[in-house]
Amino acid sequence: MKTVKILILSFGMIVAVTACGKQAKVHDTTSKKEVLSTEEQTMESTTEYETETEERTDEVTEKVTENQESETISEDEFSYSTMKNLEFSFLSGAGGWSTELYIKEDGSFHGIYHDSEMGDVGEQNPNGTMIYCEFRGKFGALTKVNERTYKTTIDSLSYTHKPGTKEIIDGVRYEYSEVYGLEKAEDIIFYLPGTKTKNLPEEYLSWVRDALYDYKTEKAAKKLDFIGLYNEKQGEGFSSCTLASYMENEIQWVEDEAKELNKKLEGYTMSQRELNQTSGQIYELWDGLLNRQWKRLKEMLPESEMNALKKEQKKWIRKKEKKLKKIEKENGGGTITPLEQNLAAAEMTEKRVRKLLKYFK
Repeated sequence: MKTVKILILSFGMIVAVTACGKQAKVHDTTSKKEVLSTEEQTMESTTEYETETEERTDEVTEKVTENQESETISEDEFSYSTMKNLEFSFLSGAGGWSTELYIKEDGSFHGIYHDSEMGDVGEQNPNGTMIYCEFRGKFGALTKVNERTYKTTIDSLSYTHKPGTKEIIDGVRYEYSEVYGLEKAEDIIFYLPGTKTKNLPEEYLSWVRDALYDYKTEKAAKKLDFIGLYNEKQGEGFSSCTLASYMENEIQWVEDEAKELNKKLEGYTMSQRELNQTSGQIYELWDGLLNRQWKRLKEMLPESEMNALKKEQKKWIRKKEKKLKKIEKENGGGTITPLEQNLAAAEMTEKRVRKLLKYFK
């Protein structure tokens, strides 16, 4: 298999919350790419002397910060284990497609790429089309190139489904592809926290602008606060965040959606059937998140720890089922039973989701 080079720039701080934990506005990066500006405008009343002084001060401050970072982070502290609890994301920004990449302590990696085209239908695929890819691989040993650069290779890259093949599943046509973001890669670069944005390629910045932009202050960061991955040949860039912050953001999204549905329940304008259906949607939100958590945990945790967690999970499921049967018995199977069961199941599942969050930290 073709060897792929990886370049890794050195860094200041490793753990950081990025776009995964932000409520970012939607941008479509498939349109003309925009470049983040890292320069701040000077007030008109500021004199030329004052401006130059401020710029020199900023330069000194940045140099001091860089020196402090190099003193607190040694070369030996950088390894694949640094990225074991991170999720790398390459996405459109409009929710149409994305690639998620995870790296383990031994340098192995895995992930998925997916793109939905629900309007692309036919007799055999009335539910649309999904471009999909599950991939695995392994990086080689890290080699230091210079003070802020490390190099490695992709020793292997394989796919669960052969790229170019298709199949129909539940009315959806799955078209299997190569991994978007790593395809045809030669040099791939990891930009690490502390890297100045003014030194980054404009194409890379165009992919991670939401990760760099703070929509509360309406300012873009001058330095990365996350590890970024850049496929230099293809001009494709990933941002990253901790899995904990990613899951916290997922929880927040589900919580917000559930609150809106709960408002409908409290309006007392629905029929019993509608109440049952709406409460079911609340439960499905939390149950869906629990399933997404579980899928990631199976990839992350050592086998022994996962086996212990499976036993705990089975115990929790039995407890939940017992609770639901009790509700049915108390209501005698009446029409209100689904409503109360759904809300009870949602409450228990939400608590379970929050408890499992500790495994991502």
